[in-house]
Amino acid sequence: MDADLGRTSSGRLCKKCEKKGDKCSQHGGTPSPKLGKKSLKKSPKRSPKTPSPKRRSPKTLSPKKISEKSTGLEDMPCDVLLKIAKNLDPEDYLKLDLVSHRIDLCLSEGRYNTEKDKMDLKRIQKELLVKKQLEQVRANPESIKKIQNPPEIVQLLAVNIDGYHIKYIKNPTERVQLEAVKKSGGALRHIENPSAAVQMAAVTQDGTAIDFIENPSEKLQIAAVTNAPDAIDGIDNPSEKVQLLAVKESMFAIDYIKSPTRKVKKMHKKTWGDD
Repeated sequence: MDADLGRTSSGRLCKKCEKKGDKCSQHGGTPSPKLGKKSLKKSPKRSPKTPSPKRRSPKTLSPKKISEKSTGLEDMPCDVLLKIAKNLDPEDYLKLDLVSHRIDLCLSEGRYNTEKDKMDLKRIQKELLVKKQLEQVRANPESIKKIQNPPEIVQLLAVNIDGYHIKYIKNPTERVQLEAVKKSGGALRHIENPSAAVQMAAVTQDGTAIDFIENPSEKLQIAAVTNAPDAIDGIDNPSEKVQLLAVKESMFAIDYIKSPTRKVKKMHKKTWGDD
C-alpha cells in the first residue's frame, strides 16, 4: 500500500476509504473503479460573466431644435429677435412659433438690457400670439373653441368665415354678434340676450330668425316678413299691419296666419284672386 492513506499499490480506492479515508481494499474494503487523473482534478472556476457596456444611442434633436439651428435662431440676440418678429409673415406659422419660443426664453432668462426692452418683448410676444391664433383659425375656424379668451380680431375672423362659429365663442362682444348675424341670421339662436340691434340685423339677413326672438316688436316683425313673408309663421299674434304686408308679398303667407282679419282676407283676394 502506498504512503497515501486509503490507496492500494494498484492505485485503487475502496468505498470506505473514499468516505472515511482510513481503509483500503487490503483492509476488507471493496475496490472502487480507477479514477483517472482528470477526474481527480477540480474544474477551474469560471469568472463571473461581466455584462458588456450598453451602447448609447446617438442623441437626437427635437424638430424645434433642428429648425432653430437651421434658421439660426438658437443663438440670436433678443434685440435682433424683436426686429425679426416685427416683419414675420403671418402665414409662416413655423417661424412664428420658433420666434415666439425664443422670445419666451429671453423673458424667462432675463436676457434683456433695459426695462423698455422687456416691455417691447412682452408687447411683441402678444402680437405673435395673435398672429398664430389668426393663422390657426384661418386654417380651421372651429379651432377657435380651443383658444382661451381669443381677442376680438380672432373672433371676428371666425364669424366672418361662418356666422354659426359664434357658438364656439364664450361671451362674444356685440360687434362680433353683429358680424355673425349679418353673415348668418340664424346664428341668433346661439346668442344669449341679444341686443335690439343684433335682433334687427338677424331678421334683416334672414326673416325666419324671428323664431329665436321672444315677443318681437312690431318693427322686428315688419322687418322679418319684408325679408321673408313666410316668417309670419314664427310670429304669435302678428298685428294686422304685419299680416297685410305678408299676404301682399306671398299668396301662401295667409296659410300661416291663425286668425286673419277681414281686411287681410280682402287684401289676399284682391292681390291673388280666389282660392
